[in-house]
Amino acid sequence: MLSKKHKGSIVYRVTLWYSVFIVIFFALMLGVAYVIGVNLGDSKGQQKLQHSALELGQEIEDYENFDDGIYYVIYNKNDQRIRGSLPRGFDTKLGFTDEQLKEATSGNITYQYFDVKIKDSTEWLRAIRVKAGLSHELKMFLLALFLVAPFLVVGIVFGGYRILKKAIAPVDNLTQTARAITLSQDYSKRIIVSEQNNELSRLALTFNTMLASIERSFERERQFNNDVSHELRTPLAVILAESEYADKYAKDEAELKESAQIIRQQATMMKNLVDQILELTRLENGQTPRNIIVFDIVFR
Repeated sequence: MLSKKHKGSIVYRVTLWYSVFIVIFFALMLGVAYVIGVNLGDSKGQQKLQHSALELGQEIEDYENFDDGIYYVIYNKNDQRIRGSLPRGFDTKLGFTDEQLKEATSGNITYQYFDVKIKDSTEWLRAIRVKAGLSHELKMFLLALFLVAPFLVVGIVFGGYRILKKAIAPVDNLTQTARAITLSQDYSKRIIVSEQNNELSRLALTFNTMLASIERSFERERQFNNDVSHELRTPLAVILAESEYADKYAKDEAELKESAQIIRQQATMMKNLVDQILELTRLENGQTPRNIIVFDIVFR
């Protein structure tokens, strides 16, 4: 039993579809070969029947009752059989028509017969054959084709599957790399790109370009976080120090006011820094920043 993963894969579905197509193709090919073989065998049988009857009618001394699948019967002018034997089930009351191919059916068997007048005689020669359809050679050919066809189908399907799997291998490599990046958060990884310039190699190059862009974005974000942390650390340290000094060591109201002023200055610096960060965020999101002053620069 195939897993859902394999059943949903592109390789499996494409292999399944063209396998069905190949099986249908070979079935149609066998059917067409059979029909052509039947028609061809019947046509050759008719030609042989007519040719042998005409030839024997000219040289009756070579007469034989049965030769190479054809019955030969001689009738006198009163339509009475005088030589030869008829195939079982053949209608003995059929009238004579000079050099015209006719058919007669008895039960499930169809007969073809051809009548000619014997040269320099009042007698008739009737040649009869069973309409069998396929010759021995055609039967052997169709049998060989029928036996070989399954091996051809299996070989084509297996070869196509291997080719498809090899062609889709870069996609699996891309998927595994994307999964590894997701798990490790390491955006420095890249897809191995083949030297062939095809759709999959261009896809891998595009994916690598996207990874490089993501890596640069994360590096900028990491640097930004480090810079913000560094810029906020100094005013926070000053605020904490001044707060502790005012709480423990301030001697009078003047020192308390001085500490409060320093704390206010550092808090204002932090507020300005936060405002700048918010403005940068708005710019990155495509929003119009606030407090924009529009002015013209005139050169004289």
